[in-house]
Amino acid sequence: MPNQLGGVLHIIAGGQTLSVRGTVTVRLGLEERETVVGQSGVHGYTATPTVPGLDVEVSVPPGFDLVALHEVDNMTIQADLRDGRSYIARDAWYKAAGGGEFDAITAGMTLNFDCKSIGPV
Repeated sequence: MPNQLGGVLHIIAGGQTLSVRGTVTVRLGLEERETVVGQSGVHGYTATPTVPGLDVEVSVPPGFDLVALHEVDNMTIQADLRDGRSYIARDAWYKAAGGGEFDAITAGMTLNFDCKSIGPV
């Protein structure tokens, strides 16, 4: 097992290799559990589904087509992490949170992808 826990990774979405510049968050889509408690103590919990996906901080190089990325609604996205783990998001779409905003000064943005399923390779 390597000692390095994080670092270099590669992500391909919609056939485009993303220029990852910062944080990548993998949302596994596990059910969210909320504890139910009453006057007699803890009764158990309720479960609510959550949306799996990836949130990726990227640089937006010249020629990167955000509109084309937005038009694809059945992407397969693979994230290969430095420590050897890989995740695949299937039936994914670019969420365009904030209407697809990117910072023109830093040429950076966060791409949010939701999907139907995500799991290890």
